[in-house]
Amino acid sequence: MWIVEKNKKFIYYERYIDPLTEKTKTVSVTLNTGSSRAKNEARRILSKRIDDKLNEINVEKKTFMELQTEFMKKYRRTIKKRSFTRHEANLKLVNKKIPADALVSKITTRIIQDALDDIYYEDNYSFSTMRQSKSLLRIMFAYAKTNEYVTSNPVDSIRLVAKPVTYEDKEKIETKYLEKSELTALLKCLRSDAFRNKRYADLAEFLSLTGLRIGEALALRYENFNGSSMVVDGTLDMGEKNSLAIKSTTKTIASNRTIDLPKRAIKIIEKIKFENDMSDNDFKDSNHSDTFFCSDKGIPMNLPNINRTFQKAAGICDINKNITTHVFRHTHVSLLTELNVSLKAIMDRVGHSKPETTLKIYTHVTKQMKESVIEKLDSLFS
Repeated sequence: MWIVEKNKKFIYYERYIDPLTEKTKTVSVTLNTGSSRAKNEARRILSKRIDDKLNEINVEKKTFMELQTEFMKKYRRTIKKRSFTRHEANLKLVNKKIPADALVSKITTRIIQDALDDIYYEDNYSFSTMRQSKSLLRIMFAYAKTNEYVTSNPVDSIRLVAKPVTYEDKEKIETKYLEKSELTALLKCLRSDAFRNKRYADLAEFLSLTGLRIGEALALRYENFNGSSMVVDGTLDMGEKNSLAIKSTTKTIASNRTIDLPKRAIKIIEKIKFENDMSDNDFKDSNHSDTFFCSDKGIPMNLPNINRTFQKAAGICDINKNITTHVFRHTHVSLLTELNVSLKAIMDRVGHSKPETTLKIYTHVTKQMKESVIEKLDSLFS
């Protein structure tokens, strides 16, 4: 480092070698004094500027959209189709906040933090959506760092903070499952003349009796049933067409399990197998001909059609809830809670390792049960 005094100012210079050209280049900083303290400060500033220059040289200029395209093309080979579809949806939300032509090397922690905060606080998407978006961006920028598009991962220091729980939020938990009276009414409606295909009713009841995820239920084959229990060892990964659906691994390790079936669930399964065997085998899809929840051609039941049918039935019997297949999984949790089954046993049965929603439902139903006890005690002396 050397110093040049000019107009009562002190200009500090330092040389460095440009690795691309192997030529000597210079950086400088101007300070007010030539004191020892100023010299130390100048050395720090010059060192930082040289490091920044060298990093600029090493980092390839890549836009945010170019990174996405490159990364997602490779990432889709490592995850299931449904997970990839969810990631694509979350990425669309992020793309509304970060310009597609933004240079990846210029995207800072602050830019990403603001984008995620907007998605959650301004656009009112769920905390889960924000968390999933962050997770995807963290993996994407880790890929960018490995490929030297960035020198550090700006997502590593992102902090997510959930909104305070409101009274409305507490009420929402009641919409995630059906009361016993609502379940009875819905099943009765699905078995009425309003619906030709009674397989939807069988599926709804079976889900509420077992707590299976819809993918797990649709993936069940005859070999999984041993007469009194069901081995859950996979999920159905949907393709562009139902006939292209394939059985893949379960969501988590905890999801691999064997569940005992109540008598009613066994009766449903045996009825379905009998109906499947009685259908015209000549037209059955050989890939799915031994699955329980399928059409008469052996093709897995269509998930959008299932949810539409459940929602239609809910409208007919005045159930003001968004009824999807997952509601029956939550309903199973509430039914077990009312039977005083422990939280650990419920988690094992439904295959949960991180039971956020399960715990919320368990806590909510338990509280209702306690209030019911007090009401009954009060009635003894009224």
